[in-house]
Amino acid sequence: MYEGVLRELNRFGSPRYDIDDHNYFVNKAKDYVVEEIIKNYELNQRLTEMLKGIVKPASILFNANDRTDKRIGDLPIDFDSLKSCKVIFRAKEDFSCFKKGQKIHIPARRLTEDSEMFVHINSYYWPSFIKENVYYQTRDLKIEIFYDTTTEQENRVVIDSVFIEHTVHPADIILGQDKSNIQNSTLHKKVNTKIIERTALLFLENSTNQRTQSYSQTNQ
Repeated sequence: MYEGVLRELNRFGSPRYDIDDHNYFVNKAKDYVVEEIIKNYELNQRLTEMLKGIVKPASILFNANDRTDKRIGDLPIDFDSLKSCKVIFRAKEDFSCFKKGQKIHIPARRLTEDSEMFVHINSYYWPSFIKENVYYQTRDLKIEIFYDTTTEQENRVVIDSVFIEHTVHPADIILGQDKSNIQNSTLHKKVNTKIIERTALLFLENSTNQRTQSYSQTNQ
């Protein structure tokens, strides 16, 4: 990647670009490119190839049997932000159209701090398993699931597990002073190419090179 940035800069008669510059600008570029890919993922989920190493699936076990009723689970240690959440409930008894032991999959929506009070004062939006009004909140590497209220408790089901898709923060890319790789990029080759281009642009912008504007237009 260092050599790739040097090739990009060589076209524009750039100032000296050393390893300290690289370790700073390549990670700044990495964070920018990853954030842009995540934004595009929310609009177009066909970017699975480029999302390798950025978005990961995970399954979190809540209650292995019906003797517990845990509603808070541990998120993966590399968790950064949640992209989707599906709750798998397990029927504890026969009721309605459900049989004991049957698993029911319901997508959950994020319960933000702004919407929390509104949800609790408007009965139409109350957490409810029957109405499929299931919500989640994440905090301190924990995820909490809401599917009933204190006035209308749901004791006929238990959370079996929760399936999520979440982003991770890719490791920083670090090159040693002897040009040895201390930490390689963990991202897809196409993403690395974008990072190289962005790194060169950031360096040129920082060095106030007059060719920055033409470089930016070249890489649109």
